[in-house]
Order: sequence, then structure tokens, then C-alpha cells
Amino acid sequence: MRTTVLDDVLGVRIEVNYFGSDSDTDHTFHNVDRYMRARGFDLFALSSRLYSHAALPAPFAGRGPGQTTSGPPLQGHALYLRDYAAPYAREAAEAREATTLATLAALFELFHLPDCAAELIATFGDRFSEFAPPDLLLDALASGMGPLTYREYLNRFETDPIGDTGVATTPAPLTKQNRTLAELRARHAAVQERLRSCRAQYAALQHQHAGLRTRVRAMESSLVWRVAAPWRRMRRRLARRSG
Repeated sequence: MRTTVLDDVLGVRIEVNYFGSDSDTDHTFHNVDRYMRARGFDLFALSSRLYSHAALPAPFAGRGPGQTTSGPPLQGHALYLRDYAAPYAREAAEAREATTLATLAALFELFHLPDCAAELIATFGDRFSEFAPPDLLLDALASGMGPLTYREYLNRFETDPIGDTGVATTPAPLTKQNRTLAELRARHAAVQERLRSCRAQYAALQHQHAGLRTRVRAMESSLVWRVAAPWRRMRRRLARRSG
């Protein structure tokens, strides 16, 4: 194999097309995949964007013309990385420096592949020991899965792989529509809470008003209030005349 610019590259994220013929020269995903695998890369992530046909167009996924909410996947992004922990890549991995392996582990973690990073560290623990104890690095990766060390997590999983492993589950990525719906629900919940607070304040004011009215009625019905009523009326008349 001749030397290429990809020989010293650890990862590539590239836009791919899911449409096209089976020709070897079409810019299609199967040709990109074959090209990248021939140069020592493996596929680690794949996304897709939907585009409906003009015969029955679906709503746009964004605010302007572009991908739609349904339809066939026409384009996406593929993430290719070196898989030096794989048996067929061990010889290539041995020729790499420890810093290169550490950089690859960081890329795995960056692209939300902690299991791949853990496999790399577990496979080449002696190489990673130049930077930090491998167990410490594995515990750091496992901490994103729950309050357990790496060994504790593996033991818990082996004991009960289906039950509670102490994993802090991560919600699935939200689409733009789901994010908007989540925001609206949050606002609705906030408005509902504010409404409950206002209702409680209104009920308290009503109770206070009822108590004051009861006190006023009691005062008006008292003997002192009735006796003093003519004098109060006289004082008001005199005040109006003097004003």
C-alpha cells in the first residue's frame, strides 16, 4: 500500500451519501467505507439526514428548506477511528508511541465512546502507565456510568447484567422538535406552579377579607358603635362645611 496523508491520522469525520449506484467511482457510503477500511480505519458512528421526495414533501426539520422530518436517509456523517485494540491492528499499535495511544483514547471519550477508550487502556495498560496508573484512568471512565469504580462496575454487571448496575443512564439525544416540546413543557410546568401560588395567595386574601368583614359586622352591631353613630355623622357634616 502506498503512503497517504491518512497514515498519521487517528480519526476522520466525513460527510457521506446514502444514494447512488454500485459504481466504484460514485461518492457513496459503501465506497467511502471501503476506502477508509483499506487504510486501517473502523466505523464508530454514523448519522443520517432525511429528505422526503417531492411527490409528497414532508415538513422541514429546521426553519428553512433542507432536511425533512421524514423520508429516506440521503446524507449523514461517518466517524472513522483507528481501532488499535482490535486483534488485527495490534501490530500497527505496537509501532505507535504511547502519546498516540493516549490521544486515541481521548478521541474515543470525546466522541462518547468510553467503552472503546477503556478497551484501549485495558489492552495497553503498560503503555498508559507512562502517564497515569491504568486503574485510575479506567475508574475515571467508569465514573461517567455511575458511582462505582471500574472493577466494581464490571462485577456488578457480570452479576446482574439486566438489573440495576448503578448506571447513571444518559437520556437519548433530543431532536430539535423534542427540545422545543421539552422547553414548552417546562414553561407550562412553571406557569402551572405560578398559578398554584397565585391561587394560594388569593385564597389567603379571601380568608383575611372574610375575617375583616366579620369584625366590621361585629363592631357595627355593638352598642357603642350604634350610640356613637350620630356623633360620627355630625363630625363628617361639620368637616365638610369647614372645608
